Amino acid sequence: MRGNTGWEYHPYRPAHKMAEANLPFICRLAPNESAIELEWFDKGCPGPHILKWREKGRDRPWCTKSVDEARLCIDGLEKGRNYELCIERKDKSWKSSAIRLARTGSVPGQVINYLHPEDRLYAFSGRALCSPSIVKLPSGSLLVSMDLFASGAPQNLTLLFRSDDRGKTWYYVTDLFPCYWGTLFVHRSRLYMLGCSTEYGDILIGVSDDDGDTWSQPAHLFSGSGSSLSAGWGRAPLPMVIKDGRLFASVDYGAWKEGGHAIGVISVPEDADLLDSPNWTCSDLT
Repeated sequence: MRGNTGWEYHPYRPAHKMAEANLPFICRLAPNESAIELEWFDKGCPGPHILKWREKGRDRPWCTKSVDEARLCIDGLEKGRNYELCIERKDKSWKSSAIRLARTGSVPGQVINYLHPEDRLYAFSGRALCSPSIVKLPSGSLLVSMDLFASGAPQNLTLLFRSDDRGKTWYYVTDLFPCYWGTLFVHRSRLYMLGCSTEYGDILIGVSDDDGDTWSQPAHLFSGSGSSLSAGWGRAPLPMVIKDGRLFASVDYGAWKEGGHAIGVISVPEDADLLDSPNWTCSDLT
């Protein structure tokens, strides 16, 4: 295992689960009324693979299908049912992805990504997808971020997805770790992410020059406690504001166990290096 040179992982797995990064990995799910879209990759083996799925809890045989394309759709499913699915290497069934879960049902709009409440793939960070942010890139593509939340959990992982057809279809880009409560924004044709390392953690910012595929190491702008037991930084994925030659973002500071939160504003000159921490200032916290 080597040190990471950027902010991104493809995918991020905790150190004691690092082997999972070189097994088949299902990185995106998007169920609808009678089908489940999925996206996967296998960094450890480019050879043939098998897609397996069945209704959860019914003790039925697995349905199987040979696959080689990265984006698939399982159709003809029953509405309102829970399904389990995985990708395994052909003739090496022990080399399998984690079993993922999805529930079919009517969906208002387009599903970018989905996480079943009983799916524990990202439980090291959280159990629910939260804090969405979206930005239109200079290329015209759309980039979306979402983080992983659960009460009392570490809450430190963000997932990125991109669309090149105005939101009709989406695909996985990468993971950012640590990153939580992030805002994607473009400034002077460069893509940035402003977020926190975790709830009550540090305020971070990083930059990408390839539409979010790879990222700089994040700069730490302001340090927090990183624990719900003590005061630290928080924010929401609100848009950046430009006024009078400066970029502004709202922030919170505090902890519920310390009596609540104060509100402030951080800002930086719009022509400054956004990754140079001393260029940023924070207002009084009130």
